Amino acid sequence: MLPLQLAASRRAVFCLATEKTEALAARIARPPAGASWAHRLRYRGGDGLAALRPEDAVDTVVIAGVGAATIVAILAALPRLRPSPARLVLQPRTDEAALRRWLSAHRWVLVSERLTEDRGRVYVTLAAERGADGALYRHPTLSRADLLAAGPLLVRARTAAMVRYWRAQRHRLAAIADSDASGAQAARARTALARARRILAAISKRGG
Repeated sequence: MLPLQLAASRRAVFCLATEKTEALAARIARPPAGASWAHRLRYRGGDGLAALRPEDAVDTVVIAGVGAATIVAILAALPRLRPSPARLVLQPRTDEAALRRWLSAHRWVLVSERLTEDRGRVYVTLAAERGADGALYRHPTLSRADLLAAGPLLVRARTAAMVRYWRAQRHRLAAIADSDASGAQAARARTALARARRILAAISKRGG
């Protein structure tokens, strides 16, 4: 649906929608019959970024709807892409910290982070471009590990959605820490709870 919206709104001059196989690619939503913008779309099967060809000249890669580990595995092919994309837009379903860590280690700097709430679920969308991010992970009260977990740009934005999200995390982790969970699980919850409290203190005027 994203390529359809981008092509229809003319926000993109060309969109390549890919799936792992040609059979899956054939199931991607198509534009309505007679749409004047249909020529802006192409569909292709291929494993990850292997579906891209040099003549596509893709400048932005979007990967969404999968976990961070899958995104990282797909991004491992980036060095072989010619030309190299200028921007990555990523929406991991799990473990945003691991994805931020990978981006930082491979010299991709975050230029945007957004939280989106939809039907009771919170989605994190990251945009990154080539560059160094040394200053991005400096904060007066939070560690680099804290910022990897919370998102350095989200921490600075201090939105209401961000506060709600971390209050929910604090409540969930406190329940685990106080429950009859195994010793190891409770210990992990207490460590994560301490981090959630630090993050809330940093993003909430009254400390969460």
